[in-house]
Amino acid sequence: MRTLFLVTLAMVLVCTTSKAQDSETPKFEAGVQFTVLNVNQPTPVFNCCVILFPDHSNSYWKSGIGGRLTYNFNKFLAAEATVNYFPDSRIDPVFFRALPEGKIYQGQFGVKAGKRFDRVGIFAKARPGFVGFTEVNQLVNSTPPITFTSFQVERETYFSMDVGGVVEFYPSRNTVIRIDAGDTIIRYGTFRTFGFALSQPVLERGPETRHNFQLVTGFGFRF
Repeated sequence: MRTLFLVTLAMVLVCTTSKAQDSETPKFEAGVQFTVLNVNQPTPVFNCCVILFPDHSNSYWKSGIGGRLTYNFNKFLAAEATVNYFPDSRIDPVFFRALPEGKIYQGQFGVKAGKRFDRVGIFAKARPGFVGFTEVNQLVNSTPPITFTSFQVERETYFSMDVGGVVEFYPSRNTVIRIDAGDTIIRYGTFRTFGFALSQPVLERGPETRHNFQLVTGFGFRF
């Protein structure tokens, strides 16, 4: 990740000193996209009531749709905003584990930098943002020894960082076909659940960072 940031920074410095053929690159892009995300969940919180199924996995795939807006400063550097929505609602079969579930929504905002040729462009991207889940089972405001206080299913949003590479194809001056591949890094917050024991009535897991492979394909217009 550090290497990618250094490479991106070097590209930005080179791009800001270059003025060749800037007028040939359309300034704005708008597109639609399809994406798949391999969700690598944080460490489960287990208690005495948890029963794991034989085929249980702590990661799963989600597919979604989204949109993208891009502003091209020149041939080499651009600012981007992208949003994705994953409509399929996944519910964890293991209750009381305090894991993020439900539908997923995502927004990333940052830059891409690289080299654009006549028909192809190759870029690196770095875009901070957020990833949210619509259903998170978690304790709130629980005071021992009463452990069943304010158990809620809540919407939670976490900081994310999208880093990776982009390949673009230009069938014409005003159209673009794009493929993104990278790592969507999600920083999960603290999770709390029932302990069902007077000695440990509340189980808690601290914040964790997880890496998630994401692939995006899309089509856009340049103007």
